[in-house]
Amino acid sequence: MAEVAQVAEASMVPVVAPSAGLTPGAGLTQGAEVTLGAEVPVDTRGGVPVVTVRYFAAAKAAAGAGEEVRPLPGLGSGCSIQALLDSTPFGSAPVFARSTFLLNGVTTTDRAALVHPGDTLDVLPPFAGG
Repeated sequence: MAEVAQVAEASMVPVVAPSAGLTPGAGLTQGAEVTLGAEVPVDTRGGVPVVTVRYFAAAKAAAGAGEEVRPLPGLGSGCSIQALLDSTPFGSAPVFARSTFLLNGVTTTDRAALVHPGDTLDVLPPFAGG
């Protein structure tokens, strides 16, 4: 039997399990039941669409954290990697200008590549010896 959870507070859900009968971006109301099985990236501070950003090596030192869940800037439907970095207080650090990225596990150097709600962005600075 599938595990079911009740939504504790109204929130926007960018990604939901298809079995929940909802479409991506659908809002859930308090008391709604959702079939569990996939992580649902929701910022419970206000239902803002979010992206997970993981920082490595020198990027981790510049960011002051190894991972964070960031709200998407603008309307929250998607933005470029560069816009996401610019929305941080440390995005102008030189290490980010030299970094490459993994967007949902796919390597890119294109700062115009779009990041969408629920995506994972890994920030990879140049590593010594490789």
